[in-house]
Amino acid sequence: MALENFFGTLTLIFGVLLVTVGLTAQVVKNYREKRCGNPILLLILVAFANVSRIGYAVTLGSWYLLIPDVLGSILLVLNLYQFFHYRKTKTTG
Repeated sequence: MALENFFGTLTLIFGVLLVTVGLTAQVVKNYREKRCGNPILLLILVAFANVSRIGYAVTLGSWYLLIPDVLGSILLVLNLYQFFHYRKTKTTG
């Protein structure tokens, strides 16, 4: 049981780090450049993978896995917003 808690904690830490470093850096980069360099298909695939992980965590009752997934969902919504916002800005002006 202790080993299971150890790996669960590692999963939580690495998940939060990935979300806070990777996705946050992408949102900031998009904001600075006033464009979204990610293809929409990639964003949709990442969003689908994220939603499936949330369903998996809820099914197992592994609530600690939801922390990075919920943070990731929020940042993915921001990223999708930036994609459509900057695409509209690019086509109109």
